[in-house]
Amino acid sequence: MSTSSNDSRMTPYQETAGGRLQAALSRQGLTSTARDVAGGCWAVFVDLADGASIGIADDARIHHLPSEHTAWTAVLYTSPDGVFSGERAEILYDGAPGRAFDIDTAHCLHALAQFLTARDLRADTDSHDDNAPVIPSIPGPRRSVEPLRFPAQRTTDRK
Repeated sequence: MSTSSNDSRMTPYQETAGGRLQAALSRQGLTSTARDVAGGCWAVFVDLADGASIGIADDARIHHLPSEHTAWTAVLYTSPDGVFSGERAEILYDGAPGRAFDIDTAHCLHALAQFLTARDLRADTDSHDDNAPVIPSIPGPRRSVEPLRFPAQRTTDRK
């Protein structure tokens, strides 16, 4: 359970911004965990098969209500202990403050889908051809929220 700065009631984790982010990641087929990364600073992490991880937080917090959300930041750490080791990390998404929670979450998920798709394409081309063509750009986030398909979920029934 969690308490909100503007709400003295106890809020079940699944109703917090972090809980709702984890539910959205799960709907896209990604497993995530909530971790205390440093003295009360929390993030949601998606661990990747190669040992890298993506940490997502809203100003080092996830236990607040969605109505108190400011903006998600998603950061790639290339080693499992990167968040703790002072490793230089790559920002994959840096949300604009003031967006509604659902919109910012959709934009963050879209940025992760772009990154994971490009990463899969690079891995495929790197293993086959050293002179592979440059990966084409993927369109940016759309205004409407629609289900995203991460690389492992691709199907041929697109409209």
